[in-house]
Amino acid sequence: MKKNTLCQRLNMVGRAGLVLGLAVTMLGCTKPRATTPEDRPHRHHRTVEPSTPPPPAMDVADAETEGQRLQSKVVRVTVYSDRARLTRQATAQVLAEPTVYTFPSLPGWVDDGSVQVSASAGRILDVRVDRRFLARPTDESWRKVEAEHKAITNRLAALRDELAVLEAQKQQIENIKAFSQTKITQDTFIGDVNVKTYGDVLGFITDSLRANARARRKVMLRLDELAPEYEASQRRLNDAKALMKLEETNVLVTLQAATPGPVTLELTYMLPGATWEPMHELRASSGDGKTVE
Repeated sequence: MKKNTLCQRLNMVGRAGLVLGLAVTMLGCTKPRATTPEDRPHRHHRTVEPSTPPPPAMDVADAETEGQRLQSKVVRVTVYSDRARLTRQATAQVLAEPTVYTFPSLPGWVDDGSVQVSASAGRILDVRVDRRFLARPTDESWRKVEAEHKAITNRLAALRDELAVLEAQKQQIENIKAFSQTKITQDTFIGDVNVKTYGDVLGFITDSLRANARARRKVMLRLDELAPEYEASQRRLNDAKALMKLEETNVLVTLQAATPGPVTLELTYMLPGATWEPMHELRASSGDGKTVE
């Protein structure tokens, strides 16, 4: 009976394997289904609008070219413990079209954030703080000072070169002098002394030394005369270089009015670094012991 049961189980396993093999064969022979447009992932298309070109750059008013320079004066000053508040006032003829007015040559350490401008009439369109160095390498004044200093420097160099040449010439004359002394000693020893030749050599040496000394004195005199001029030129050059490191502030105000006419402009700004301290002066007199100033 056990033998029959075992045979039945083996038959069942064999049938299951046969069914599995047939299923695999059928799957291998089946053609894959073609992909339809519905099966593909949907893509969202976006129309790209052409970008608008940026607006053309506009020229910015410059304190040296476009701004009308104002003649202002200080009308109010308030000094705090570490800064001062100044108010300047100026008068201008305002126009119907926008016009740029400039408060020029203010200190370079003006606090930009404290700048305020008011006008008695018209409309303020723009306020801008512009800084520039007091001197620049492109300025005509700087070029003139630099050219003058270079010219004087070249003249000094030429004189020093001439002095060096004269010093070398003097050394050559001294060498000829030493050689002639040795030669006359030898000629005297052998008894072959030519007085005329020796006199000519002596005259040449004397005249050459005299001319050399005269030329050297002339060059030294020209050097002494040029030294003060060179020092003055050096001071002017140093002053110009110092101006290239210092800044000034210009405040540019764009103003427009409905009708042309005079306008009073007020500029208020802070200057850091200013301070004050109370001072008292006591005076006493021996004539009146009860009075003290």
